[in-house]
Amino acid sequence: MCEDSNDETAPECQQQEEEPLYLQLWKIQRKKKDGTWSDELAEKKYEELKDLHQQQLEKYGVDNLTPHEAFTRVLKQRKGSHHQRGMGQGVIPYTCYEDQVINEVDIQEKIDAEVNRRVTQIHESYEARLRALEERLGHSSTAQVSF
Repeated sequence: MCEDSNDETAPECQQQEEEPLYLQLWKIQRKKKDGTWSDELAEKKYEELKDLHQQQLEKYGVDNLTPHEAFTRVLKQRKGSHHQRGMGQGVIPYTCYEDQVINEVDIQEKIDAEVNRRVTQIHESYEARLRALEERLGHSSTAQVSF
């Protein structure tokens, strides 16, 4: 879009490219087709997100916040909620994925431990049967030789 622009729209395109993803997402989700905000709170939070962006630029010279980080800082996390703030309905927060990965690792460790325990148990049983069989064969062969 901005590549084909003329000199008059260049500043507008430059501003649009410099705007972080979380501001772009917020506008897409909270602005109506006519360009007005869905409600006063949406506009207020947009201003807070812009302030956060400005703070990041002043402090670090660059804004590397992810949408998740920015929305969490400005919108705060609802207690006991797994709703991803600022991302619309039904989006699972990243922390749920982290918990799921940790749980998968724990489950895999438990499975591995159980498999090792069972393999050891089967091996011990096999060794005991093998010794018993060798003893029988040993007694049988000595009994046959004595005849």
